Amino acid sequence: MKAPSKTQEDITELIPINEIPEIVGKLFYSESDQAWSTIRFKKEILQKFPQLKEKRGSFCYKMKLFSSQDELNDEIKSLRKNPAIIPMLLFLCKRRVEEN
Repeated sequence: MKAPSKTQEDITELIPINEIPEIVGKLFYSESDQAWSTIRFKKEILQKFPQLKEKRGSFCYKMKLFSSQDELNDEIKSLRKNPAIIPMLLFLCKRRVEEN
């Protein structure tokens, strides 16, 4: 057994980081809809939801559009009753492309 060291060591515990991924993707133009209405999921989403890779599966989406942050807060409160449901936030953005 070693004698205690005369110098003090500064030890910090490692804490695993579970970062929330922020994914920026593109909207694609749908000729049949004549609108920018197609979203393709990035690999980060597909890794979280591997069921989406099932070719024979049938999937849909449910979207709620709130008219105020108060309405959104009320929805979040009701979602907390079922902790298995984790909502995903989606922001629609417009890119400004600068040409040289």
